Amino acid sequence: MNVKWGWGGNSAFLDICELQVDRGDGKGFGLLAFDTTPNYTDTQPLPAAPAIWTYRAIYRVGDNQTGQWSLPVGVTVPA
Repeated sequence: MNVKWGWGGNSAFLDICELQVDRGDGKGFGLLAFDTTPNYTDTQPLPAAPAIWTYRAIYRVGDNQTGQWSLPVGVTVPA
């Protein structure tokens, strides 16, 4: 699954992008990755049954989140 993201022209002011995913398993959002290169490949194996995985992102400066979480984006994942 390719998670597309970019710096929005602000790469000089930001350090990293924090990505989270909710795999629809009742656990809610959890850390997927801290990424410094736009776009990220989620290598989680496909589920046994079709599911909706929901992603969100927030930028970080140093150790601190900055700005607001992105709007969640749900993706239907085939089995």
